[in-house]
Amino acid sequence: ERLMQPTDRQVVFYYQGEAIMIDEPMDTMLNARDTYLYKGARSVFRAGERVSRTKVVELFGEPELIIVNADYAGPDGMTGDLVLVVYPDLMLSVIGTYDEDHASWEGRISKIRLRAGDAGYTIGRQIRTGMSREEIVALYPFADQADYSLDRVIDGVNYRLTFVFDDANPMILRSVVLD
Repeated sequence: ERLMQPTDRQVVFYYQGEAIMIDEPMDTMLNARDTYLYKGARSVFRAGERVSRTKVVELFGEPELIIVNADYAGPDGMTGDLVLVVYPDLMLSVIGTYDEDHASWEGRISKIRLRAGDAGYTIGRQIRTGMSREEIVALYPFADQADYSLDRVIDGVNYRLTFVFDDANPMILRSVVLD
């Protein structure tokens, strides 16, 4: 029924040599709401926001593992200590400062990764691990044409949402990465 709804599209036909070419841009832009991590119905934070150990522990409890890579230089130009904060169903990458004496850290979230599990975490209140390709394409009709990687620039910040499928069952979403 939804497929029967009319939509406006712009298609450009042109000649290239003796061939007729068709250019039909596909909308693969990430929705702004899908740049936020949710826990249940509550928006927790967005990739790029500043966080501290105190705030993260308040929200999620003590992590099962923290990995620190001192003096990190990321591909996006961010520099500092890279702190990976690992929970069973969630991993945060934070670039900032790590205080070894007090085992504390603070900085900007460079990546949010939802891993297999059901702890109530979602990206944008809808995207969760365990979704099928069909469910993702219902949200983003051309996601398959973009290799399941969607981008958007908001207020000068680049966001990318990548869907990673299970090797054993390639129809099921294993993890979601927002950076």
